[in-house]
Amino acid sequence: MVKAQKRKLVLWVMIGLALVILTGNHSFWRLVKAYREKAGLEKTLSRLTAENQTLRQQIYVYEHDDNAIEKLAREELGLTKEGEIEYRVKKATTK
Repeated sequence: MVKAQKRKLVLWVMIGLALVILTGNHSFWRLVKAYREKAGLEKTLSRLTAENQTLRQQIYVYEHDDNAIEKLAREELGLTKEGEIEYRVKKATTK
């Protein structure tokens, strides 16, 4: 009978500790929330680091390759060289 009482006591102590951990001062849930936030921030950091590397490569290319700048000006801004004529061809529409 004494063993059964000890088991019940240990069980109630464990249940009490679990309740304190899970609900006491909301610290457990704050820890879970902080962990999730950390994971999201790490993912954002990884994405931004890769984007930063790509931008650094583009900067290097534009600083060292005049043809790249010319291509960008033609494609993005529609610029032409002096004396050059730009032709725009409209697609034929079918009826």
